[in-house]
Amino acid sequence: MNRKLETVVKIEGISKKYTIKHQQGKARYQTLRESIENVCKNILGKNRGQTQEEFWALKDINCEIARGERVAFIGRNGAGKSTLLKILCRVTHPTTGRITMRGKVASILEVGTGFHHELTGRENIYMNGAILGMSKQEIKKKFDDIVQFSEIEKFLDTPVKRYSSGMYVRLAFSVAAHLFSDILIVDEVLAVGDYQFREKCLQKMNSVAIEEQRTILFVSHSIEYIKRLCTRTIWLQEGKIQRDSVDIEETMKLYTSQEASSYALPSVWLSNQRREKQNKNPYYSIKKFYLGDNEGKNLYTIENDDIYFVYVELDVMEEHAFLSAGYRVVHENGMLVYFSGSSDKGIGKIPPLKQGFNQIRSQIPAHFLREGMYKVEFIGYLCNQEFPFLHPSFTKVPFFTFEVANDLKEKEFWKEKDTLVSPVVEWEIKVHEV
Repeated sequence: MNRKLETVVKIEGISKKYTIKHQQGKARYQTLRESIENVCKNILGKNRGQTQEEFWALKDINCEIARGERVAFIGRNGAGKSTLLKILCRVTHPTTGRITMRGKVASILEVGTGFHHELTGRENIYMNGAILGMSKQEIKKKFDDIVQFSEIEKFLDTPVKRYSSGMYVRLAFSVAAHLFSDILIVDEVLAVGDYQFREKCLQKMNSVAIEEQRTILFVSHSIEYIKRLCTRTIWLQEGKIQRDSVDIEETMKLYTSQEASSYALPSVWLSNQRREKQNKNPYYSIKKFYLGDNEGKNLYTIENDDIYFVYVELDVMEEHAFLSAGYRVVHENGMLVYFSGSSDKGIGKIPPLKQGFNQIRSQIPAHFLREGMYKVEFIGYLCNQEFPFLHPSFTKVPFFTFEVANDLKEKEFWKEKDTLVSPVVEWEIKVHEV
């Protein structure tokens, strides 16, 4: 790092601890009276039905960031990237350590933060400017540029709670990039926008960093975007800094190779006593999780041009109308490919899980995934609840790995194809006679 430049962000010994509570016994709906009683018992320390464990999202983070640097925070899901950005934005407080920041901070974290949902887009622009200490006249000077960049002029006087996620991100980024700030913090939200808008955002971040000497703190799973935008990478692993370097090519090479090596793992997950304890929940016990063909035969390497299935075998202890099972698929380079859940078609169409043994499966279509290695991680949830009860971000969930072979990369033209999916779609030709 260039020490001659002014330090605008100084992170000293930052750690963040979360307490995860577990309810013993079977969960069920509670009456209002029971809920109030449990709150009182928690306050008085009399709730014996709960256990809790500590989870350290960040552990002793130390670094300095100079004015004008464009820093990418990389790492797997759950490595602590977003937690660190939330601490920098004062959204949450660290358990230990200190942060010193010089200058005004504009941020775009997950979709839904930073705006007042009842206010219109126009009102939120002025509100954000005021929070940054700008006068009404200063905001007016930037107003037309913000609206033009966001491309949502027709909806400017609509409450932002009516916006789609794409519209929300467009306005949020435009506000953060155009209103005056010294430090711009951008989490993975740009994944929501379309390709053309993402390109505009990258160009804008490059220009404000170079022309206005703004500091950019950026979280993304896109290796391409990191290489195009950033001058430094900080690689987080299990809450700690694994590598801090300005050699982005070398860092990304090391990062992707480690991600790939972690995929040399079993192609089927089978339960045992230790795993039962890790995945304990009130609803079901997971017995087997794997990839198979139509007959249920376990496979590791699959061909791109056939249909396969993700199988889950469960012993259900307690039935629930919203009880669901799902998974996420992650490519060997660490990028999330997609989520799928048994509630995807809506609450009224969830396949019911009955008490006792259940086998459910989800289809992976033919001509969908490109060549490479993948990890599939289980997610257990009630579809009407905000948080899942089993998720790879906070527990060691069941997972398996598999390899896709023989996709379109074998054709010469497709060797440079870098998308994570390579669907083969139908093409039709209509001939119009002259």
